[in-house]
Amino acid sequence: MSSASQSSDHSSSKNKEKLDKEWIQLLAEAKKIGIKPEEVRRYIALQKKNN
Repeated sequence: MSSASQSSDHSSSKNKEKLDKEWIQLLAEAKKIGIKPEEVRRYIALQKKNN
């Protein structure tokens, strides 16, 4: 594997970790205010459908 490819994989992995942490934080905040994960899923699905 080339160093450019390895660098890209490493960057992609870091971005995924950051995104995962952001989603975990988002769902934790939603839970605190009484929003269920299924409601978040439905909202996202509706947004995708409407865009």
